[in-house]
Amino acid sequence: MHKVFVYGTLKRGYGNHRLLEGSLFLGEALTKGEFTLYDGGFPYLKENGFSQIKGELYQVDDETFERLDHLEGYPSHYNRVETTVTLDKGGYEELHFPWVYVASERSKDYLINRPIIEGTIVEWNRK
Repeated sequence: MHKVFVYGTLKRGYGNHRLLEGSLFLGEALTKGEFTLYDGGFPYLKENGFSQIKGELYQVDDETFERLDHLEGYPSHYNRVETTVTLDKGGYEELHFPWVYVASERSKDYLINRPIIEGTIVEWNRK
């Protein structure tokens, strides 16, 4: 089993969430590390930014993990990296160490003129 942090079209209410069908939803989560969140029609994360990212945490099986890799164009379009997220458990934070998809080096040029979602804590929403 694998833990995956999602922050865009894989979240509940978005079209690609169907790929997580049958996976265990662990809760809404917040990254401990800081990223830059771009809106390029769909979101991209870059490491070493200035924002914590709100998203959702799932536990997925190997088959689902492979489907997510295919959707994200791993490793050419997005890379997969381990990160640290917290779940608010009503009075204390629970740490988890999931995978998250971040923009690959090949995507760098695409992001040059894309808007950045700015703030200390940010979330991608497009409905």
